[in-house]
Amino acid sequence: MPEAYPPSSADARTFGNLVQAIIDDLHRPDLQNLIPRYVRAAIDFYARQPFFFTQIDNTPIQPWQAGLYYPQGTSIFDTASDTNPYIFVVVQAGISGNSKPTFTPNIFISPGPRIFTPGQSGTTVDNGIVWATAKSWPPANLPAASFWSQLSTVPYANQYVPPIDYTSPYLIEITWASLRTPLLKISYPELRAMDLIRPAPVTTFPVNWAWYQQQIYIWPYPADFFPLTLSYYSAPFPPVNATDTNWWTTTAEALIRAYTRARLNLEVIRDTEAYQADMQAAKDEFISLRVKEMSQQDLLIPADIW
Repeated sequence: MPEAYPPSSADARTFGNLVQAIIDDLHRPDLQNLIPRYVRAAIDFYARQPFFFTQIDNTPIQPWQAGLYYPQGTSIFDTASDTNPYIFVVVQAGISGNSKPTFTPNIFISPGPRIFTPGQSGTTVDNGIVWATAKSWPPANLPAASFWSQLSTVPYANQYVPPIDYTSPYLIEITWASLRTPLLKISYPELRAMDLIRPAPVTTFPVNWAWYQQQIYIWPYPADFFPLTLSYYSAPFPPVNATDTNWWTTTAEALIRAYTRARLNLEVIRDTEAYQADMQAAKDEFISLRVKEMSQQDLLIPADIW
């Protein structure tokens, strides 16, 4: 398919289409109310597998939204009381309020290693959240996503929760002086040793990262707000509504359909032979996706994959 193509050529199969296909495969319309649950279970099973097709990054920075949980370091691009755009960073995690707060245009200046408290100059209270005004963004500049991301370091904090759809890392970068450079992955014991010994840091921004307790740990401790760009494998959310469409209902449709049939044959229909046949079909589809993944990355395909 060329770069440009008719919209009708795009794969837009939905969750409803997937459920109906499984009903047709099994000739069991009486399972219509049960099948969606098994489809989501199949998606949860394969969501643990990192796929090339779900590589994304966290550069599309968003505006403020009501009723969301914002972890520490979450960054947004919105306007302050002076109607000008700024980058705001969460320095105290919490759930946003029902209405947008009046963000202060005063830039936050870190007073040193201390707990952030509501009322500090450069902060805005939003229900249970404390936002810091990290950077002004003149309209004449390039879009915020060019130099910022959805996650930022917080002065003197070294632990950060990754996005909720984070499955496995590909690359973690930090931006300082408008330069984006990769962080070096080290083991948690190495980072912990440096954290305890506290050698004099060679920079005011982090250069290392490690994974522990489902969080990203960085070192040295940052002295300012520095954007963290995460390039990672994502697991798209399981569809809920019949009209929902995503990677699971299009690219991976045959995989999810075969695995769902297998589990239904094993646990509901009690047909072991059909279960084994559908599990083999699911394995074949999984291998096919992995071969395509490796081919697109120009990787050598192991002989046992074929």
